[in-house]
Amino acid sequence: MARRPLTIGSVALIALAESAVAQLNTSSLAPEAQLYGVVGEQGFGLKVQVEGDRMMVGVGTATPFPKVRVFDRVAGVWTPSGVLSTNLVYDFDFDGDLAVAGEITGAAVQRLGVHRRINGTWVNSFYSAPLAGAQIGQVVALDGNTIVASSFSYDGGLTDQGVVWVFENSGTQLNLVATFLGGGDGARLGQRVAIEGERILASVQMPNGAAEFRSFLRGPSGWQVESNYSGLATSFNTAVPLSQLDWGDDGLGLATARVGSSDGKAVVFGRSLTGWFTETVIPLGVPPLGYEFSLDDGVLAMGNADYDGAHQDSGAVRLWARHQGWRQMDVESPLNSAQSLWFGAHVNVRDGKVFASAVGDDSLGFNHGVVHQLGVTHSPAAVVCFAAPHSGGCIARIAFTGTPSASAGSGFVLSASSARPAASGALLFGVSGLSSPLLGGGLRCVAPPRTIAAPQQTGGSTSCSGSMSADVNALIASGNFPHLVVGAQVTATFVFRDPLAPFGSSATDTAQFFIGP
Repeated sequence: MARRPLTIGSVALIALAESAVAQLNTSSLAPEAQLYGVVGEQGFGLKVQVEGDRMMVGVGTATPFPKVRVFDRVAGVWTPSGVLSTNLVYDFDFDGDLAVAGEITGAAVQRLGVHRRINGTWVNSFYSAPLAGAQIGQVVALDGNTIVASSFSYDGGLTDQGVVWVFENSGTQLNLVATFLGGGDGARLGQRVAIEGERILASVQMPNGAAEFRSFLRGPSGWQVESNYSGLATSFNTAVPLSQLDWGDDGLGLATARVGSSDGKAVVFGRSLTGWFTETVIPLGVPPLGYEFSLDDGVLAMGNADYDGAHQDSGAVRLWARHQGWRQMDVESPLNSAQSLWFGAHVNVRDGKVFASAVGDDSLGFNHGVVHQLGVTHSPAAVVCFAAPHSGGCIARIAFTGTPSASAGSGFVLSASSARPAASGALLFGVSGLSSPLLGGGLRCVAPPRTIAAPQQTGGSTSCSGSMSADVNALIASGNFPHLVVGAQVTATFVFRDPLAPFGSSATDTAQFFIGP
């Protein structure tokens, strides 16, 4: 295998036209590196998945792509370490030393490829569909040793009802532990699937063709249907299937849909004690922005591969982050904005990095492709986790101004908006990182031990008019909080009384920042 070391990327920031966004530029992208595949291949980056120090990249001239290349990060350098399959691959996912791919051996998806890395070598085994007439592996996902595979065109006595299978990897074989059918004509269950921990999501179409998803929960008696969430269909307001569905360990999910070439939306959703809810809806405009999205670590990246910029289809990657709600923060485009680079053809957000491919890059040959690694910087704070709607029907949001400092005495102010009115509230913070036990209808992301400070009333009179604020620098200067020192990473949220919430209180989303000198 030809090897090309990681090199420093050459891309430039593009300033946003909207002045309001520029003034709130608290999160930004910066180029860090570029990764290339094997000379002579085309389409490097048709899909990019990253977990920890491993990356898998789909390679091919078209979708489905013919192979998946594996890279391991060694001493900071992405180094080629294997190839998953020599068969055509329709979809793939991995977690650690286990990978799964829907593989095409003839005119259709006919088997599920399971790849285990044993003593440094990827060992392959293959499985046929448990149901006759099904094309296993049209879409796949896995978490730990749990593998999800679908055949959304499966009929089974109906028309396109779809089927989702759940397998457990024993180490040497797969064991089928659950089978879920769409249950209706045209349901097409499993056009998109996602798994995180004990919950699986699978897209399903309503009778009018609009998108929603069905969730499955693993309990003491195995996997069971949990609920359907039709809020996505309400948000999209049109009969269109999902183009993406993801559910991450940061507690938020992402669904996207496009309406032809004229419009589309990205919906961020979560789950509270009372069920699924829509956290925000991002309209994509006309013509619509972006085809590929990824959500993790409190940021949303959008691959805008058909963005023209200096040249037609040179592409761009757009970044959203939260600061009193979701805002577009930055746009990144390649300096060599050649025609048909398709920068942003696929994006993946992991561990504070955005990995974005440009499948039309010609650096190593015609349409060879390249994967860019972009670092995400938050200044002065990042907003992470999420808050569920409180009993007034709104989501309380956190924001910040100034810079956290151990010596300034004042000037770094956290604030809350859209809270319940006339309620007792306070700032809750800690220096032990993140956790996610349920609190009220949202998530309390502050790991114990926790401290309460700045008790106050939210004020306001209408259902979502409450607000709060606290100057963290002033709290430091008071001397009452000895754990607030230079270099400490602080995780903070506002909590407030909400008698109609499940536990009698609700919270904002959560800010995380380091204290400077």
